[in-house]
Amino acid sequence: MTEPYPGDPQQWGPSQPPRQHPPQQPQFPHYPQQPPYPQQPPQQPYPQQPPQQQPYAQQSQPQYPQQQYPQQQYPQQPHYPPAPFGYAPAPVVPLSPAVAVIAWIMLGVSLVTIIAANMTWASLGVLSVSGTDDGRDGWITLVLALIAAAVALASGLIRKQSGIHLAAGIVGLLCGLLIAAVALIDIVDIADSGVNVGGGLILTLLCGIALVGVGIAGIVKRR
Repeated sequence: MTEPYPGDPQQWGPSQPPRQHPPQQPQFPHYPQQPPYPQQPPQQPYPQQPPQQQPYAQQSQPQYPQQQYPQQQYPQQPHYPPAPFGYAPAPVVPLSPAVAVIAWIMLGVSLVTIIAANMTWASLGVLSVSGTDDGRDGWITLVLALIAAAVALASGLIRKQSGIHLAAGIVGLLCGLLIAAVALIDIVDIADSGVNVGGGLILTLLCGIALVGVGIAGIVKRR
C-alpha cells in the first residue's frame, strides 16, 4: 500500500470540487472627465416699448348749410293692367281723334248711298225707275255701300291702334271707285237713250266720289 504523498488531497479526506470564480467583467479604459461647459449668462429682459401716443384730436370741420333744391314733380303715368307671365306690357298709344271722325263720315256717306240706290235713277214723263227696280245696277251700289258702312262702323267703335283703321280706308277707297264707276256708266247709258237722269243716280255718283276721298284720308290718317 502506497503512502499518500504530502500535499495529496486524498490524505485530508474526500476530494472537493474546485471552486469556480465568477467571470470577471472586462474593464474599459478610463478616460479623463471633460471639463464642464461654461454657463450662459442670464438673459436680460428686452426693453419695453414706449406707450403709444394718444391719437390726435380730431379737427372739427366747419359745417356748411345744406342747400335745398325744389322737387320737380313729374306727371303720373297711366296704370296698365298686369301682363301675363313672360310678356312685357305694350305701351298704349292714344289714337288720333281724326281717325274716328273719318270713320263716322264714311259711315254717313255709305248710308246716303244706300238711300240713293232706292231713289229715281231714270224718268220719262210721269214714269220713273229706281236703281233697284227689276234687278238694276242699284243693287250693286247698295251692296258696296253696306260693306263700306260695316267697316266704317267697326273703325269708329275701336278707340285704340288697330289694323281695322287702315282696312276701313282701303275698303272705302275701293267701294267708292266701284260705286262712282257704276253710276257714271248708267248716266251715260240713260242720256244716250233719251231718258232723263234721275236725282238718285246723280246722288250715287257724288257719294262714290266722296267715298274715294274719305278712303284716301283714312289710309293717310290711320293712327
